[in-house]
Amino acid sequence: LATAIECFLRQDYPSELRELIILDDADQYESQQGDGWRLVSLPFRFRTLGEKRNASAGLVSADVDAYCVWDDDDVYLPWHMSASAAALAGADYTIPTIIYNDKRTRLQRKSNQYLFHGA
Repeated sequence: LATAIECFLRQDYPSELRELIILDDADQYESQQGDGWRLVSLPFRFRTLGEKRNASAGLVSADVDAYCVWDDDDVYLPWHMSASAAALAGADYTIPTIIYNDKRTRLQRKSNQYLFHGA
């Protein structure tokens, strides 16, 4: 969890346009917050990952640019958010099979059998 928060804090995307919300439905941590992030601990588990992601989307502030799924066991490079935003800014639509970005803001198509993973 500490690595996920650190990866978020090191992003080069403008800090005033992003926030990290950690939804702990395993009641492993105390609810807490820091500069640009907060952890919300719940005493119950969601039945599905979709329910959990919908609940976390409901906690996002209205003044942020986008909602990103940020898994606690993934490592994100400092340009992850800015490269994704730049690549998607000119897109008319997105499809979940385009899943990889690099620092040159280029998306590459990877075969994933229509399963999405945000890393």
